[in-house]
Amino acid sequence: MVTLTIDGQEVKVEEGTTVLEAAREAGIEIPTLCYHPDLTPYGACRVCVVEVFRNGWSQITASCTLPVREGMKVQTQSPRALQTRKAMVELQLARCPNVPVLQRMAEELGIEKPRFPSEHPEEDCILCGLCVRACEEIARKKLLGFVSRGTERRVTTPFDLAYDECVGCNICIPYCPTGAISNKGGARLKDISLKAERLTQGHRLCAGCGASIVVRQILNAIDEPVVLGNATGCLEVATTIYPYTAWRVPWIHNAFENAASTVSGVEAAYRSLVRQGKIEDRDVKFIAFGGDGGTYDIGLQA
Repeated sequence: MVTLTIDGQEVKVEEGTTVLEAAREAGIEIPTLCYHPDLTPYGACRVCVVEVFRNGWSQITASCTLPVREGMKVQTQSPRALQTRKAMVELQLARCPNVPVLQRMAEELGIEKPRFPSEHPEEDCILCGLCVRACEEIARKKLLGFVSRGTERRVTTPFDLAYDECVGCNICIPYCPTGAISNKGGARLKDISLKAERLTQGHRLCAGCGASIVVRQILNAIDEPVVLGNATGCLEVATTIYPYTAWRVPWIHNAFENAASTVSGVEAAYRSLVRQGKIEDRDVKFIAFGGDGGTYDIGLQA
């Protein structure tokens, strides 16, 4: 165990604990913007700065990346720490003046009017990097990153392109403290599902593996009952109880080139039973994944 003093309070924590974690364990709140307990400490926002005293001198440092040391003395509300924290929030306000989390921090720190003008007052990304780290460390995709410098710095994908590796998991969304990230792709799929068109093109990826982009995105976007028809060459169907898969929806394992005709037959039978009054009519989506069977392997969708 390591013993240190935070704001005059003696705190004992495990070795390897950061000052921020030690303070929170002791009930001492230090504000943060780029920190989350699920992710690797980043130390970018500098809002969590504290003043550390040692051998007659002191330094201002980010508490989220600073490991505790025996006998360390820390002040979270010293004049120097508050002055630095206030300056960091003012710089953030120059980028995102209308973000609620920054406005609350400004009020707590007594900032009535930011000193620095904002060039893009509609901006809501504070560059905390939480979405970038969530994508890399939790989703294991590394699809998000920072580009450019200064006021032009932003979060995007490589070359600003959409990538098939993004499975629409939405893991990055809840980590964003400002709401700058939203599931616009899911909203578009929802819009498409309500249109009359019967055919659409998808990614050529196995619908049973972990990179099943189309199936996962469509099922996330559709609330109505779904029946799927797909030729799956992997173990997704073979290892689950027919007719259900890990997606928990009715699944028809058909020949690759017959996916559309198979689902059309199921839909026709469904409509016939409805007309006969044997079942109640509901808004059911019938989805087929398949292709011509000539140029693609079994398990790939056109």
